[in-house]
Formats: sequence, C-alpha cells, structure tokens
Amino acid sequence: DYLVVGAGASSLAFVDTLLKNEPTLQIVLVDRHGQPGGHWNDAYPHVRLHQPSFVYGVEGRLMEPDTVLPFTRFEHRSGKEEILKYFEVVVAKWKQERQVSYYPCSEFDKRGFKLAAAVAVDHGGNGVGANQNHTPCGPFEFSQGETTYRVSARHKLVDGTKGEPLVPSTTKPKFEVSLKELTATLLQGVGRQREEVLIAPNDLVLGTSSLMSPSSTENSNNHPARPQYVVLGLGKTATDAVVHLLTKMDIPPANIHWVVPQDVFMFVRPRSEDLQWDLHNPWKSIKDLEQWFYQGGMAPSTSFLEALLKSDGDADKAWSMLEEQGVAIRVLADSYDKGIGPLRVSRSAMIDRGEVALTRSIPKDNLIREGRIKSLVFIPQREEVSGQEDIRSGRFELTFQNNTKISYQLNTVFVDCTSPGPFPSPELLSTLPDMFTSDRLLTLGAIFLPPISWSMATLAEIETARRLHQLDCEALTQMAKMAVQIPLDEPGVALTGSTSEVVSCASPPIIANPQLKKARKEFYSQRPGESFENFALRVLLRQGPLALKDPARFAVLRKEAVIYVMLGPRKFRDIAEDNRLSQSAFRSFMFENIRAGAPFRRGVYEWVRDLRRKCDGEELIDESAAGRRGGSRSGSQLARKFSPAEKDLLRYLEPRLQQVQEVSSFLYRLESLGQMFCGRRGRRAVDVCGRRVQLSLEGKSFSTLFPWFL
Repeated sequence: DYLVVGAGASSLAFVDTLLKNEPTLQIVLVDRHGQPGGHWNDAYPHVRLHQPSFVYGVEGRLMEPDTVLPFTRFEHRSGKEEILKYFEVVVAKWKQERQVSYYPCSEFDKRGFKLAAAVAVDHGGNGVGANQNHTPCGPFEFSQGETTYRVSARHKLVDGTKGEPLVPSTTKPKFEVSLKELTATLLQGVGRQREEVLIAPNDLVLGTSSLMSPSSTENSNNHPARPQYVVLGLGKTATDAVVHLLTKMDIPPANIHWVVPQDVFMFVRPRSEDLQWDLHNPWKSIKDLEQWFYQGGMAPSTSFLEALLKSDGDADKAWSMLEEQGVAIRVLADSYDKGIGPLRVSRSAMIDRGEVALTRSIPKDNLIREGRIKSLVFIPQREEVSGQEDIRSGRFELTFQNNTKISYQLNTVFVDCTSPGPFPSPELLSTLPDMFTSDRLLTLGAIFLPPISWSMATLAEIETARRLHQLDCEALTQMAKMAVQIPLDEPGVALTGSTSEVVSCASPPIIANPQLKKARKEFYSQRPGESFENFALRVLLRQGPLALKDPARFAVLRKEAVIYVMLGPRKFRDIAEDNRLSQSAFRSFMFENIRAGAPFRRGVYEWVRDLRRKCDGEELIDESAAGRRGGSRSGSQLARKFSPAEKDLLRYLEPRLQQVQEVSSFLYRLESLGQMFCGRRGRRAVDVCGRRVQLSLEGKSFSTLFPWFL
C-alpha cells in the first residue's frame, strides 16, 4: 500500500499512526542504516533528548517509564541507546504482525521520487474529494547488497529522507580545511594522530589518552601539556559538547575556547528541585505546578507565539518578556555585556539551569565572537637542517569571514558542531518539495513546531482522511482559494517560530530568490492530472521556507488551524486531545484515570481570534485615517504586515475553530465525568453517548445549547 523511504523518527511516527487508523495496510520500509532510528544511529554517544520523552517517539508506544508518578514521567529524557532500542522494538512488533516489511542497509533509487512526482492520475473528474484510482504506481527500485528489489505502491511513495537532521559525524564542514602539510612525524612528536585534529562530538574521547600521555609536549614544570579544545558553533550540539568536556572529561574551563558565530536564546528546562512549595498558600503552589508543567512541556512551541502576540510582533520585546518570566535564557557568560547585539535567534532547544551554569563557566576571553569560520589550516614552521628545509613545528590558524585570524598550538583539538541539525540552510529550504508533492508522492515535513513526532502523526491522520474521503471538502475549497493569494514565502526562517540564524546582526541580509518569485504562478496552479484535493493540501500545508516578515512566525499556527477546520471536531480530538505526542495530551498523564483539568496552553482558537481582532482593528484605523488628511495613524504593527488574503483566511477560520473548540470542550467534560464517577464499562458507555450527541448536534452552536456546561 505504501513504500516508505527512511526509518527515522519522522517515518516511524507517520507509519505508526497510519497503521493505528488502518491495521490492514501493508507497508514496505526501506532504510540505509542497519537499524531503525535514522540520524540517531550517527549521533554522539552522550546525546539525550532535550525535551521530555513523552512527546517523542510513536503514538502507540510510550518512550518514558510507564508509571503514574508525574515527575518521573515528565523529567525522563531518553539517551541514544534507549531511543535506538525503542525504535527497534516498534519495528519488530510491526514485522511480527506482518504489517511492515523492513529492509535495512538498503539504497533507494532516487529516480523513483521524480517518477512519483510526475505521475498524472485519471481521477474520473477533478471535483473536490476526487481521489486517485488504485492502479499501482511504480515500480520503484532499491538495492540491498547485491539484491535489487522492485516495488509498486498501491497508494503512495513516502519520502522520509528530506528532513533528516544533518549531524557532524556525517556532514562535511562548510569551511575550508587544509592539513596536508601536517606530517605524521610532526604529530608523533606531540603524541597526536591526524584524526584527532578536527573531530565530531562522537569522537570527543579521541585525543584524551594521546595528548595526556608522557610522550606529549611537556610544560616548564615537566608535566604533560593539557589539551586545548576549541568548540566550533553554538547550538544544542555545541552546548552538549562543552558540558561533556567539563563534566565527563574534566577539562578545565580555561582550556576550552568557544567560537560563537552569534548568541542564541534557549528555553529553560525545569527540574523538580526548582519547584517551591508554599504550605500557607496551596493555590499558589498549584498554579506554580501548572506553570512548571507548561514551561517544560510546551514552552518551545507556544510561549514565543504568545509573547509575540502580546508584544504586537516585536521579537526583541517578546524575547525580553520570556527572559523576565524565566522561560528563555542566554547561555554564555558575556551575553549581557555591552556591545552584544540583541538576540533574535532560537532553535527551540531546551537547557536546564545547571547546564547553563557550566556553559557560563567558560571565561569571557575564551569566547570568540568573530562570526563564521572561513578556513582551518595548518601553518608549518620551516627550519633549515643540514642544508635542507624541514618542517619542525607549526600552528593551526582559524580564519573568519571577516578575515580575522587566530592561531592555536599543536595540542589543540577542534570540535566541529557546525552542522545545521534538523534546521536546514535557507538555500536547502528553498529546494524542498511540498508535503503533498503529488497524488502519488508524500514528502514528510514539519507541520507544527518541534519535536517532530506530533507533526508526523498528524500528517498520517490527514493522509488517512484524504484517502477515505473524510475531509471537509467545502472548507478545503474555500481555504485553498484564499491560500493561493498569500505571497510566496522567502527563504530564511526555519520552522521554529523564530528568526533564522542568517538574520542576526552580524550576518548579511537575505536577498530574495528571483527564481522563487518567477515560479510563484506555477507553485499555486493545479498541475495536469492532479486532483484538486491534493492541490488544496499542497497549498495549505506548503513545506517551503517561511518568510522573514513577522506574519511568517504565525504560519505554523495557521497550518494548525487549517488542519483542525478541514478535519472537523471528530478528528480534532484524535490529533490534539488524545494523541500522546500532542502538546495538550500531557495534561492527562498526571493521573491514569482522571483527566486533570483543561489544557494548560491557550487554544489555537484564542490565538486566531486575537490575530483577527488585530487585523480588523487595523483596517478600521486605515478607513478613519483615509477620511481625514494629515491625521496621525496608530494601530497594530503586526497586523499591517499581513496580506489581505491572510486576513481573509483568519476571518474564515475563527468561527469554525470556535465550533471545533466547543464540541471538544463538551466531549471533554462529558468524558471527565464518566472517568471520575463510572467504572470502565460506564466510561466506555459515556464516551459512546458523547460521540453520538456530537454527531446529532454537529453544526449547531454549543454555546447556546449548553452554556452552563461549557
């Protein structure tokens, strides 16, 4: 039924939800690694999730310990080996139930992606809801060793490789590296090996034994010279490397230099010891506990958007607000010094205050703020011996893009943490295909903010609803008509709701890609043989880069709202309420059988409503300002940056999201009563009754029918 290329976290989360909806599907899973897990196979050994485990993995299997103790589940963060074992068990279960045929160590013929993207399907009409017939697409080829397989997909080819994170161990540095004159004899004199000069975080153990051995260059006290480490880059990988050097390898902070292209904000990961219990004010303690869960579970995905709304689109003010609340934090010792530009960069990474204390222990003089690296070269020191020139010594030299040069001794180890990870460069973003690439090709991509698992589960729900004709066709048509008028996004911003690294004060401005503008008309036109349903999904859930302008930061919110409207209240609960990977589901894990209160974060409806009000208020100001000459103009700065089509889409979404929210609230409270006062059979009966009530009253206003209940 489906041929899925790639067995990383994205592909496995997609397949799991697909099989949950239709257990009879037959899926072929092809991957180049020897075991499931994608980039986790290539990650450094000491890596751990930076968010709680309960929002990662697949929908159908817990990654965290199965216990009712909230702090144990909330604070659990799986490491590399645990994650790989988890995915191995997931795939083994599918194989045992004969749902998935898994082919590891296999290379897929990438020409198959072009074949599936170009397929034109006879739909028997291009009306909304028309779906492709069941003529197999393909055949596609992949090789496993010397054996070549040919597979035809009844429904779709799924590309799970485009968004695979780029990790240092498998990614070549973007800067020039020239060590050709660094001879083995010269390295042997200081107890070095060539592979210990520029290393990935996976190889941090390298250099420890040789550089600390008696053969190493000795200082004036005849003690072995300690190695000097230079960490390149500032992100989660770099902070993990610094913490590992300080805690596991006992490297003194003075022996660590840190190349910081730009400063960043990270989100604070709360710990149980951070909670303050006030026995004299229990309600305050409960409120603090709610904030503690909110901050640790959903801060990266929601807090920035909330702050941006409150600050009317001013990113600097939004980050300052989060910093005052203790949600965001700067990780370097000199981040507050004068001359350090405003921080506009975040990659949704989380870090606890203990780790921040370690990163801030690196002396300010060891923080190198010269921008991006241009080259790393070895400069030999030549001496004339017996009438012949010979290399007796030398130094390493880092050259930056501003042509600043810094020299280092031969006992230096450079730790490369410059790979982009899960956020590709703007150049790569501009080449990514849309998620619903064609009727026969689905390219997995992020719908929501990280972590990725919830996006993939939601994408599987959309694909299932599309194939089973369960989408709201009328809503899909109306929203697509508005979406085609929204300006094409420019390269430069990853799916983080925050400004990309290329927009920092030390970086050159991004120039719009003229090819993208030229292709705008084609981008939003229905292709020959493409169903309108696929075209509408391609436009509404476009995967391309987000714009540098402020409204783009709400593009993820727009996608989430569009999904809830086109799937309706029945599917909304499966995606946002009952899916363990969603950002709302963790409200229920505090107790096994009692759902503890409403979701902690504000709903998507409230966000869209506030944005719509800002846009309507701005238009009223425009009309009044046009009626008088020379009058002063004030209003929402954020609303001015939205295009007319975006404003129309917000107005269309708001009342429909309200309906979704009211139905969901009704069912939620009904089920909560059943869970508190009924046994298992009673809860099941209440649930069935609630869903029947929902079907009979769908389309009516719940706020008028059940105001006391809502």
